[in-house]
Amino acid sequence: MLNDKWLKKYVLVKNYCKKFKTNKIPFNYEEQGFKLGFWFANQKQAYIGIGNYELDMEQIKLLDDLNIRWFSYSKNRKLKNEKITKQNKIRKEKEMLNRFRSYINSLNNLPSKEKLNNGFIKVLSNKCE
Repeated sequence: MLNDKWLKKYVLVKNYCKKFKTNKIPFNYEEQGFKLGFWFANQKQAYIGIGNYELDMEQIKLLDDLNIRWFSYSKNRKLKNEKITKQNKIRKEKEMLNRFRSYINSLNNLPSKEKLNNGFIKVLSNKCE
């Protein structure tokens, strides 16, 4: 959910990316009294389901618009190959949901909800006949 505190930090991240022409923020970087690097790292952790904080679709969209890499290639490979267990089930569900959200964000011409629903209903009715 977008709130003023989250948006303020997001704008600082966006300005940092524009100013330094990078979306890699050092962990110990501070600006305007905020531990911006720490906050940014926490967003990435939330994306893969670590911690108590969760990102919503709108937050992921805004962060995706900065073309951030949510994790390194080696971390991505590890996450993709990780087996789902009782211990990591909820974290993996959050990670997969957020990867799906990023995918949806990358689509420019997503059909309207009504068109999706009507098409899905049509497919379902054909299967039932």
